[in-house]
Amino acid sequence: MILQIEGVRDAVISDESYLILVELLKFRHFKRYYFELEYDWDELDFIQKKFTQVDEKINGNLSEILVFLKNL
Repeated sequence: MILQIEGVRDAVISDESYLILVELLKFRHFKRYYFELEYDWDELDFIQKKFTQVDEKINGNLSEILVFLKNL
């Protein structure tokens, strides 16, 4: 979804959004298998900030791809 395919489509999500999503994926993977550990509240605050950042960015990315699709 981060690749722009010339003549076919633009990238759906930006590189910046991708990097934040990878951080969220790492956290989800860790907590899924180690859910019985004590929570690190600082880490949860960090993840919440990342989620807020990516939410705004993804909405912008999807708006851009919708404009591209409408122009086809």
